[in-house]
Amino acid sequence: MTASSSRSSKRSPGFTLLELLVALSLIATLSSWAYPAYQRHLLQGQLTSIRLALSELLLRESAWRNSQPDYARFAAGHAHVLLEGMVTPPGVMLGARRCQAPTADSPAPAASDCIEVFAQATATSASWRELSLDSLGQRRCQAEPDLRCWP
Repeated sequence: MTASSSRSSKRSPGFTLLELLVALSLIATLSSWAYPAYQRHLLQGQLTSIRLALSELLLRESAWRNSQPDYARFAAGHAHVLLEGMVTPPGVMLGARRCQAPTADSPAPAASDCIEVFAQATATSASWRELSLDSLGQRRCQAEPDLRCWP
């Protein structure tokens, strides 16, 4: 047996460059399919935490109204006693205002009867701009058309 034939019959352990390239291309393809679903999952998680914060703020508003003549109103991003101790999701400002009129023809409910709590996105690249919930049960969402803010 010659030295050249013994070298060719002996294979070193490991992968060839072609096998590594095929494996990497499969991983890249699967990752490109999974990434949009991952992004949607993150966005839905963020919206869930925002809905929870709005519900908590609305409960705090109801408790405030039980001891005060009117609901507390404050602009988004401003400090208020109702926000103390609340966990606010990152990239979100919370606020409270008088309920908005449902249509242009109908008047808004009295401020003592209805309060709307809202969350505004601080980033301009967010796929949603504002989520709101009022004491009458109305829910609003200003977002991209294909985004479902409320279940």
